Amino acid sequence: MPLTLSLHTGHDANMTIANPATGEVVCYVEFEKVANQRYFKFRKEAARFSAEFKLLAWPFIERHLPHINRVNLCWVRPEQALVVQELLPRAKSDSSKTHHLLHAYSVYAFSKPKAGDVIVSYDGGGDLDDYFWVYRFDGKTIKAVAESKQNLGVPYRYLGLVAPEIKSSPTFAPETNQHLAGKVMGLAPRGEIIGSFVEPLRKYYRFFTRPRSADEIKSAVLGLIRACGLKPLGRKARKESIPEVALSRKDSENLLRTSQEVFEQEFLRHAKSAITAKSCRRILLTGGCALNVKLNSLIFDQTGKEVVVLPV
Repeated sequence: MPLTLSLHTGHDANMTIANPATGEVVCYVEFEKVANQRYFKFRKEAARFSAEFKLLAWPFIERHLPHINRVNLCWVRPEQALVVQELLPRAKSDSSKTHHLLHAYSVYAFSKPKAGDVIVSYDGGGDLDDYFWVYRFDGKTIKAVAESKQNLGVPYRYLGLVAPEIKSSPTFAPETNQHLAGKVMGLAPRGEIIGSFVEPLRKYYRFFTRPRSADEIKSAVLGLIRACGLKPLGRKARKESIPEVALSRKDSENLLRTSQEVFEQEFLRHAKSAITAKSCRRILLTGGCALNVKLNSLIFDQTGKEVVVLPV
């Protein structure tokens, strides 16, 4: 019974061992539950990755080791891939499938494919500095229709740092504060859309067309606050907040509500033609940004089509 091991080592690291002939999953591991660390990701350095991999993953792999003849790697760094190949020398290794294409295929673990499906995968990152892809299923395979080099996830998430009631890590470092997006979505409905915030927010979102450093993210948030004419709380901010960007409750809620509006507009700017086309039968949404319930509902209301959201 030949088995395939699929591994993702970035945030929310996970592993699946499955029988490709039958589709049966014989082992599935979310490593945050094994490591008892939310949003767990493996260390990048080869030696540290090897130690963590042997401790957390190998006990599950060892049970099925004689049958594993293929390894699929997603978002696995080259130095990590070498460690996996050394530990599984008899298995053929494949890292050719891209992050968003795998997102696109993953929706069919929960929905039967239909010709005419349009799949939108958009996320806070990718493995080719890519963030937003539109695909179409033609009845046989998934093909890319359009791509946008705009990251909607990172600017949406980091605005959570302006809300004084949200506990966050005092850093703008990329791939931190993963919890903020959900908090932002929860707070946004309490605010109002402020017309004068729209254009500064649009410029803010369009700044994220490539990976940005912590200093660049901080500068963008500070620039947005100034452009909106808002005044940070400074020393009055809560202990968990970043004083330079923390706003009053009313200002933060209004900024987040307007941000939600611009987030929706930017999504439609890239995807509207594909999802409203007559040839589009269903709309399938995947990637981290597909967690945005408000936008998902808007897509359903505006198109009148069946909308499928990857439940995981």
